[in-house]
Amino acid sequence: MKSTILNTGEWLSKPRIVIGIMSGTSLDGGDIAIARFDNNNGKHTFTQLHEYTQEFSRPAFVQFKRLIEEPVTIAEVCDASVFLMQLYQAAIETACQQANISIQEIDAIGIHGQTVWHSPKPHEYIDTQLRSTLQLASGSS
Repeated sequence: MKSTILNTGEWLSKPRIVIGIMSGTSLDGGDIAIARFDNNNGKHTFTQLHEYTQEFSRPAFVQFKRLIEEPVTIAEVCDASVFLMQLYQAAIETACQQANISIQEIDAIGIHGQTVWHSPKPHEYIDTQLRSTLQLASGSS
């Protein structure tokens, strides 16, 4: 796979429409922001075009909460990750429809994912001290 370094001057040489999406530990749903980034004579600016929250269904909420609170298999974590991306995809499509923006107009999507594990305090792991966190998100959807 070829690696490309983003040339921000070139990329921002025209307006870009970008979507950001995340869901917090409250598990209430996916929060979406659609923004336009511009380069106005060397000054980078952005304008929020739309915001939208897609609430998680009760079954999705229960499953994500279970992943956080109970021992589960790696298969369940994987399935939840792919399922989350399906929820995000539907939410993005709805947000774009509401904002009257075509999916083809979107230049980039930034996804934080759903935190299912967070251990900010250092702990020992294979002869070292580390902190760890895990967010669900799968590009395979």
